[in-house]
Amino acid sequence: MQMALLLCGSFGLVTQAAEARPRGLSVNGWLELKEMKGRVVFHRTRPLKAWIGMTMDRSGDRLTTGPRSHAAFALDSGAGIVRVAENTSFSITRLRRSAAGGRITRLYVSQGQVRLKLRSFTNIDSRLEIQTPAGITGVRGTEFGVSVQPNGKTGVATLSGRVDTIALATTVAVGPSLQTLVLPQEPPEPAEPLREDTSLSFQFARWEAGTIRLVGSIDKVNLLLVEGRPQTTDRNGGFDLRFPWENEAWYGKKNLSLTVTTPLGTYKRYELPIQF
Repeated sequence: MQMALLLCGSFGLVTQAAEARPRGLSVNGWLELKEMKGRVVFHRTRPLKAWIGMTMDRSGDRLTTGPRSHAAFALDSGAGIVRVAENTSFSITRLRRSAAGGRITRLYVSQGQVRLKLRSFTNIDSRLEIQTPAGITGVRGTEFGVSVQPNGKTGVATLSGRVDTIALATTVAVGPSLQTLVLPQEPPEPAEPLREDTSLSFQFARWEAGTIRLVGSIDKVNLLLVEGRPQTTDRNGGFDLRFPWENEAWYGKKNLSLTVTTPLGTYKRYELPIQF
């Protein structure tokens, strides 16, 4: 499957919006770490604890965040902000200059959630691309976010601008305050009103034959963490999960810690009692 998301500006296609605002910003393709909390690891030749002021400026540079951790990067020349949520892994996979002199930076988000807020670039050929296992998002002058589950299921939500989601020869426009879902090997679902709904419909968490079984549902575009571990939900956001009781991580537990996160990074934590 090939899926691409093409971003449009608030007043039309991104190329038209960029031409209408010639006093934009240049881009050279690097990210500078401005804010961090918790376990944030920078990977180049070897893993290192990240530090404020470090830059990601080479193809292959990678960053990972742990549970209850986050990071925020500034794009060079003040062109925008990239916010990285907990349990997220992303890397730079492309840094190149176009024939027209524009700089193209591609970030690959293999899992987790990122939110971007970007201004228009000086060169209409410059852009920041976000790639997930489901496809590519071309980013220019907008604010939007993506959520990526372990199986590649991707939620997209837009605050401003427009994202054209393309998969299997089907295009779905995701305008301001809309969201959509893209499943592997399927065309994008029709865009829906943005919900930003972090609610959890909980049925039960109980001990069953040597396992803890957890059943419930969340908004289908959201991410679910159980005890800090990313989980996969079905196409409607439902889940029926089992965790082996023999795992020492579960010893003595009376409650399960769950986190629900939207594509834009809004999250809510829950503590659910285990039935014995």
